[in-house]
Amino acid sequence: MVSSMLREACAVTAAVALMGAIVVTPAAAEYSATGTVVRVTDGDTFLGKIAAEAAPVSRVRLAGIQAMERGECHADEAEAALRRLLPRKTKVTVKARFKNAHVPNQKGSEPRPLRLAFNHRGQDVQTELLRQGLVLPNSVRNETMNEKDYSRAGQEAAAAGVGLFDTDACRSGPYQEAVLNLYVNYNADGNDRTNKQGKYARLVNAGATPVDIGGWKLRTSKHQFFNFPSGTVIQPQASIQIHQGAGSNGNGHFYFGTKVDFANPEASRYGIGGAYLQDPDGDLRAWTFYPCQVNCTSPLTGKVSVRANYDPEGNEAEDPNRETVDITNTSGEIVDLSFHVLTVMAEVYEFPQGTTLAPGETAYVHVGRGGTERLHHYLDRNETILPNSGKGSVALLRTHTSVRIACHAWGSSSC
Repeated sequence: MVSSMLREACAVTAAVALMGAIVVTPAAAEYSATGTVVRVTDGDTFLGKIAAEAAPVSRVRLAGIQAMERGECHADEAEAALRRLLPRKTKVTVKARFKNAHVPNQKGSEPRPLRLAFNHRGQDVQTELLRQGLVLPNSVRNETMNEKDYSRAGQEAAAAGVGLFDTDACRSGPYQEAVLNLYVNYNADGNDRTNKQGKYARLVNAGATPVDIGGWKLRTSKHQFFNFPSGTVIQPQASIQIHQGAGSNGNGHFYFGTKVDFANPEASRYGIGGAYLQDPDGDLRAWTFYPCQVNCTSPLTGKVSVRANYDPEGNEAEDPNRETVDITNTSGEIVDLSFHVLTVMAEVYEFPQGTTLAPGETAYVHVGRGGTERLHHYLDRNETILPNSGKGSVALLRTHTSVRIACHAWGSSSC
């Protein structure tokens, strides 16, 4: 059973599917070496004799992916697949952006080199594991080589519902028929570092019955996770938010401190991100990848326009609400803006559930403060933010998976 998240609106369809091993275009600082496989130790680690590495036998951690840990569902399958891809005593080529890329090991032992592996048949081992849905795409520390290709391969596995993305592969239930959608607001309003709580995941129960997710986990590919406390129930057509940073749980909001980090492709070294909802059996029940690269279509495409009212009549300095970003339904049918994201300058606004527009209607997002209504929304700023000219002046409506729906640029900017 495939998560309904993969049917989420995105606006660009992937043009090319991965049909063979990914061809790596060497970067200027790329490190490459060859050696011999000694043995595989788990789903994303192997021992190898690689002369260019520091140790006689290196414990190599594969970059670009994350397997489940031993004892978890899907861990054995990933390890077995890696053994088939990297048989003992066969040639292996390892690559990295930088030779010093590594991950810490247990106290008293050597750090593990962080490498991409290509086997004796020339196959990109990471891609093969991702295609089978046995691992998650993962940018480990600073090693981001091929990360977008690997994210695409993971999204293709998710679209096919294989491996980790078979939602009852470990065991059927609980709430197997639940319709759960997962979104990530990876770009906090203002500064990501100072507004940690502004980055969050939203889990929506799109079904007709309550779902108790007590004991379930929200995780990323980095084995960071948040355990939902006992009694966490999401009512039909309702949602909860799981924020980064500190806070008091309650009223549908949870805070996980520093346990989980949602990478922002617009403001960090990582160009991809994702989140996964895992039930107590180990099955993934909902997921999201960003930016979207596979099965990306949007019901809003061509149906709405965006216009920044950056030079309104009157004195906007005295009344910031004169400045607005206007979202207009240009189609002949009702459109639903629920959970879509407006970014303008450094501000980020998520339209609340139930925000719909009839044909010809306009929703006004005011810069100042006020009480949210269906057609009037507020960024809650004390001062104007829309410059009358200048680079970077863009108002963009997008999905949570980074897909552009409509935008307006002015001054010397462009969409």
